[in-house]
Amino acid sequence: FYQETYSNTAVDLKKAKMIADDMVQNYGMGDGILASSIDSANLIDEAIEDVEQFLVRTKGAVLKLESLLLENESVTRQELQKVVGEFL
Repeated sequence: FYQETYSNTAVDLKKAKMIADDMVQNYGMGDGILASSIDSANLIDEAIEDVEQFLVRTKGAVLKLESLLLENESVTRQELQKVVGEFL
């Protein structure tokens, strides 16, 4: 929801692909018996969808925390728990 991009995105995606490949090849988390790059891509797509849904669900809390941080530069654990509790 911030519509920002970061220069380290390529590095993060490379790491995500390595983790997904490991999950499929070493832990049998693919859709079939034999590991494939399609299975790895599917895991990454599912993870991206999960993160997008999480961000949509927690947008109010993120914006509230943003406001608190801009105001105070830091928040305590109790303040964080209060803000998150309001949105759960």
